[in-house]
Amino acid sequence: MNQAGGSRIDCDQYNWIDRGQVVRDLTGYPFGDNDLPFRGLGLVCIRPFVTENGAYATEVQWDTAFATHDSVQFAAANLGAMPAPYFLNFYNQGWFAERFDTAREASDRMTFLQDLKVSMLQSALQAARDPASIPDYARQAIKSPRLIASRLVFSQDDPERGFPIRDVGTRTPLGKIMGVDWCLGRKFHLDERFTQTESNVHDRYLEVSEHRRVLFDECMALIPAQGKAEAYWLRYHRVLFPVHTGNDITIGSLLMQGETRPDRLEPFGRSGYEVPVDV
Repeated sequence: MNQAGGSRIDCDQYNWIDRGQVVRDLTGYPFGDNDLPFRGLGLVCIRPFVTENGAYATEVQWDTAFATHDSVQFAAANLGAMPAPYFLNFYNQGWFAERFDTAREASDRMTFLQDLKVSMLQSALQAARDPASIPDYARQAIKSPRLIASRLVFSQDDPERGFPIRDVGTRTPLGKIMGVDWCLGRKFHLDERFTQTESNVHDRYLEVSEHRRVLFDECMALIPAQGKAEAYWLRYHRVLFPVHTGNDITIGSLLMQGETRPDRLEPFGRSGYEVPVDV
């Protein structure tokens, strides 16, 4: 690939960066829908794009393990010439996305990520929140779970069996990942990759089961690759609560999108905003 010494970012097109310089013989996205440029070639991509509301923004994409320090620094140093806001899409075992409103914030975040030496080994991370801060619409779900069953997952209160799933709403993140037919078929067998989560995520169900109380979490979960799709990090809020049906107890869970605090979820130790995800 041909590079130009002292190269500059073009504010109107894709910019592929290799070893700290713009690659001049690459235009657009010539790789197809795959990860070759990021993991195979270690490139950084910085490009302007038009958002759904018609405004301009900037996306930076790279793999933290394969991109060189010079390439990341070059992209970070040139963000000021690109339109705000800035969407950082970086790979660390799965694709992770964040949004920043200023070039300084995005640049600092890129530098932090590139210098981070901790590997993300967990498939899910969880931090407890104050139940008093549960959003109002989540409180309504707790009062009348059947009215929004399409957005809830119900699990049997059976700690010995690991709280097996009883119902999955079609509008839940899990329902969207697995598909409507899977939800309606009620055969809730998950790929083992989905079930290899950290114990602190599972232990929250134990708290609900033992103490019959409502719990509020903010989580990051690594969603495994499905078919040709890439693995990616999904950030969400989760409310767990007991549902009384006669003498039986079911555990309901409502997963929802919202602002998160990555500084509470190591090793990504800085706050930011995720690219909107429809949950």
